[in-house]
Amino acid sequence: MAVNDTPRRPIDQKSLLEAVRRAARQEQFLEVVSAQVARQRWEAHLDRAPLPAQTVALAQALGRVLGSDVAAPIDVPPFDRSGVDGFAVRSADTLGAADGQPRRLRLNAEVIACGSAPKIVVAAGFATTIATGGMIPRGADAVVMIEHTDLIEDDGPAIEVRRAAAPGQFVAYAGSDIARGETLLRRGGVIGSREIGMLAACGLAAVNVVQRPRVAVLSTGDELIAPGAPLRRGGVYDSNGAILAAAVTEAGGEPKSFGVFPDDEAVLERALRTALAECDMIVLSGGTSKGAGDLSHKIVSALRKARQVRLKKPPNEVRLEIVRQITELLQTEDKVDRAARQKIRSQKREIPEGSEEWDLLLRRYYAEELKKFGIDLSK
Repeated sequence: MAVNDTPRRPIDQKSLLEAVRRAARQEQFLEVVSAQVARQRWEAHLDRAPLPAQTVALAQALGRVLGSDVAAPIDVPPFDRSGVDGFAVRSADTLGAADGQPRRLRLNAEVIACGSAPKIVVAAGFATTIATGGMIPRGADAVVMIEHTDLIEDDGPAIEVRRAAAPGQFVAYAGSDIARGETLLRRGGVIGSREIGMLAACGLAAVNVVQRPRVAVLSTGDELIAPGAPLRRGGVYDSNGAILAAAVTEAGGEPKSFGVFPDDEAVLERALRTALAECDMIVLSGGTSKGAGDLSHKIVSALRKARQVRLKKPPNEVRLEIVRQITELLQTEDKVDRAARQKIRSQKREIPEGSEEWDLLLRRYYAEELKKFGIDLSK
């Protein structure tokens, strides 16, 4: 049996009882609503205006959202090219060709391979050897497959054509896949492997995409341990942070992990302020119940008065939207709305609800009512 000779500190019964009372006190700050109502409230506060565009390399564009329309800068293919291995010919020279009645054509001293530009014009009675993807030489308007010819070397190289070729046969014309100036991709589309191929075919090494929303991920709780650290007694590993960061990535966002924070109001408030300054959105895990260490709701309530709303709308609409969002967050919207509408209806003349004059007065009276709650929209 081990004996500890260290004298025990006397227990402050009053402080202990007060701590127990605080822990047991049911501070009601939650309003239980249906999932549908919760979603509606959540979506009402979302700013769906796209973030600014940024230019990224094509290798980093997969899965991103296009920030602007893309017009094709060139024709694809950029020149008339052969669709088969064979001979570039004048179709008129092959008229009537058949197995029992072939047409003989002399071969030019040139072989057109992929990537090489032809130098010899195909004159009447001549043909030029060409590979699949090779550029059609001037003078030729069709390609005969090598399988439909026989090589003749009696008096210089020549071929006998056993099938007549129609104009344009086996020729892929310039711009037949994509025409220069054509809208290749439209703003708001998601870039997949197909879109990557189209952009690359037009020679585009970079593309404008919408910036990914930066989402701060914070986990709170004295019991949380970062994965990889030793697990102490009473502690649990922080799995929520990893799950949320992965979910943000799956949804197309850019997670920024701020790590684990203790149930310390001052520490957590500083972290939230930093996250607000650096990111577009915060996902907070923990501290949202009614326990003694649940501080998140208190800090968020203190910060929401300073909440900034980013809206890309005309100035008057921005003001009205700011008013509506702030008043709803302060749980005073109904009160403010009733007071503002009552002022309008008290005018000596009748003003049609929904008219431009009604909206202007509503915005003005909203602002006046909000000043009673310490919110001045003119600043």
